[in-house]
Amino acid sequence: MKKKIGLILLLVVTVLITGCSLLEPTKDGQDKEQEVSNEQLIKEEGYTVTLGKDFTKGEVDNFDVFYQNEKIGFTSVREPFDTLASININKDSTLEEYGEKIITANNILNTFKESEDESYMYTTYTKIVTNPYYYYTVIKKGSDSFWLFNFFCSKDDEENELSKIEKYASTIKVE
Repeated sequence: MKKKIGLILLLVVTVLITGCSLLEPTKDGQDKEQEVSNEQLIKEEGYTVTLGKDFTKGEVDNFDVFYQNEKIGFTSVREPFDTLASININKDSTLEEYGEKIITANNILNTFKESEDESYMYTTYTKIVTNPYYYYTVIKKGSDSFWLFNFFCSKDDEENELSKIEKYASTIKVE
């Protein structure tokens, strides 16, 4: 009988110790529960991008894809090499050459430059549509196309939204 009580007590103590250790914080102070991500991987034909979960898909003229949340808009345009041949851009053209055509066609005063992580080229500018908007335009080269991605927000929101835009831009992967 004493052996049974001893074994039961040992079992209870073991369960309590093991159970309590599951509730202890990890070394970095975080709870062991995984943090729920507030981002979503968007898979479109030819590319992927990670945006906030609050982005919803919509439609806008002259762009293949459009997503937006309360503050930021995102558009994409695929320009196949064979379509660009009429302006002397092809599969052997560089991002710099493609970027020059974008600058000229849209009367943008800035030039494209390489991102800090060297994963894309971008330019920024302000344009008045109905109000002043800040644009962060990314270009990338895929296997059969050049890609143009626009992130935009109200000029008043530029300072608050720029770090998010840069983070989203760094996640774009083209085929």
